[in-house]
Amino acid sequence: MKLGSFFLSVAALVSFQSVCAYSQTWTQTSAPSNFWFALASSADGRTLVAAIGGGGGQNGPVFVSTNSGASWSPTDGPYTTYRASVASSADGTKLWAVTWDPIHNGGAVYFSTNAGATWNGGSGGGGGVGIASSADGTKLALVNPGGSLSGGGIAISTNSGVTWIPTTAPNVPWSSVASSADGTKLVAAVSSVDVPAPATPGPIYTSIDSGATWNLTSAPTNIWRSVSSSTDGTKLVAAVSGGGTIYLSTNAGNTWSASSAPDNDWLSVASSADGSHLLASGVGWIYASTNSGATWISNQVPSLVWRAVASSADGSKLAAAATSSEGLYISQSTPAPLLGITPLQTNTHLSWIVPALDFVLQKNSDLSTTNWMDVTNARVLNLTNLQYEVTMPLLPGSGYYRLKH
Repeated sequence: MKLGSFFLSVAALVSFQSVCAYSQTWTQTSAPSNFWFALASSADGRTLVAAIGGGGGQNGPVFVSTNSGASWSPTDGPYTTYRASVASSADGTKLWAVTWDPIHNGGAVYFSTNAGATWNGGSGGGGGVGIASSADGTKLALVNPGGSLSGGGIAISTNSGVTWIPTTAPNVPWSSVASSADGTKLVAAVSSVDVPAPATPGPIYTSIDSGATWNLTSAPTNIWRSVSSSTDGTKLVAAVSGGGTIYLSTNAGNTWSASSAPDNDWLSVASSADGSHLLASGVGWIYASTNSGATWISNQVPSLVWRAVASSADGSKLAAAATSSEGLYISQSTPAPLLGITPLQTNTHLSWIVPALDFVLQKNSDLSTTNWMDVTNARVLNLTNLQYEVTMPLLPGSGYYRLKH
């Protein structure tokens, strides 16, 4: 690719090809066997947070891993029970744990600003069954299912969860929420799946102003269990439990279409930053897609109740939580980040999604030589799209760039 007088090295334009590795290699971690209920991941997949839930006397501390799931440690923070949800900022330093007791119709929100080392307990917001964070961890959305008759609501925070503000969202039993990276676009699903009553179908709503106002989408009424979003908020994925399929939207929720994923009791969905890599879990199986949901591949996993899944920004580091006193699993495929290049006045702008492994940007003036040199210009993390960005001067002659692990 030639832009001005510079070339982008073909070696940098590598796409994800290892479908089998991505979809089939799962390993149980050293996390203790618990009734795991919720998972969240940092952008690079190195920090993971997991919570216990599901009722039946199951409760315990929030666990954190800072080495991509290789080891897990209980935090000296909230004990979750019944229903739980967790969220993480892009860098993994800010974490949230939400609890909800459907019997007593209440819960609490806890947050940590040091990767779970310490927690601030029981902040406002009233608890809930789902929480979503912007990439920088300042903007949050919390969905509350309410009681079986009273319905629930949505609260937002603009200060990392210190204080919460009720929104104008309908007073209905919400089940899940997801956010764009900048926190402006939100998607929330309605379905009474987290109250002590038979599950009833509901619609999907979206917001384009950080939750100030909400709009009913054209998504069909379903027993929606989980929603997820790309960083720009345009690509959305929603899971139907109780024998439904996975639904997709490519226009921020304006229209929805059923995917080719099989009908199942789906429980959780996760998306890569660009929405190309999707992960869905349910009763008995995990499915993955590497083409934005056009096709799905069954993973080779034990037949368990896979209650929650999480993904790194590039979709190469995955985590899954199994209930029924099972464990936490991880999957790792080799990242092949796509290096983008665009002219920017007198400069060259290079960018790539935060990879799950360390990559160095290198340059060379001649592809026929081995004289690749590390680029020393500082990379900047763009929190609106979870991409590293480097600006280089546009110099005379030819130049090539690549990413090297």
